[in-house]
Amino acid sequence: MSFSFEWLGLREMYDIPARDKHLLHKAGSAMRARHAPMVVDLACGTGANVRALSQHMPHDVRWRVVDNDIKLLDTASRSALGGEVVFGDLNEVLDEVLEDVDLVTCSAFFDLVSPAWIDRFVAALPERAIVYAVLTYNGQENWEPAHPDDAAVRDAFIRHQHSDKGFGDALGPDATAYLEKALSAAGYTVETAPSDWALGGAEDGFFIETLSDGVAQAASEAGTDPSEWRGVERQSVRIGHYDLLAFPPGSMIWEEND
Repeated sequence: MSFSFEWLGLREMYDIPARDKHLLHKAGSAMRARHAPMVVDLACGTGANVRALSQHMPHDVRWRVVDNDIKLLDTASRSALGGEVVFGDLNEVLDEVLEDVDLVTCSAFFDLVSPAWIDRFVAALPERAIVYAVLTYNGQENWEPAHPDDAAVRDAFIRHQHSDKGFGDALGPDATAYLEKALSAAGYTVETAPSDWALGGAEDGFFIETLSDGVAQAASEAGTDPSEWRGVERQSVRIGHYDLLAFPPGSMIWEEND
């Protein structure tokens, strides 16, 4: 599946402050300790993840950006500073794009994939690869003012999240827990932290409305009528995400020093 330029551009400005700074800095410290590290960004979209990470990477970092939308990928390539650009379906090119990488990163991606896909991903990781996955939806939502249909609409949205997004029935909000378990079983040291969107400022109104529209659309597609729920003018919302950083067995666990 793919996302629009408009949606990706809108969420980027909220994703950046939501990231857990401790894990971000630890990932950067680990890459600065390596010579010319290769960083691959899976499902890179317009390159927002590359832009967020670049200032924490060493000057000799090498990028590999991967997506199945050629227009998004073209935009991402401008942020990858001459790095490798791979157009393809991650069901087909996964083993190829993970070759010889130091850091595997992605944003808002693992909630779209299946348990079987994560198992394959973990099995394909090179021995030295660190995993840094950010902004994975975790199912926590808190809309204000509250509405009696909040729970029903949330449950319908999660049912939609669990549908097949091109990688088998998706894990949705269970993704971080499954990924953590799979990596830990492979000997990785895993750390997670919340990276919620907390919206409620005067400048957040359009994004809150866009989120509400998206949740309502997904709930409708999952068989729940969200019309009364959608009629509420929301003042604030917190949408839960997790960031995850995992170091392979035998590697030094770097602390942040940005």
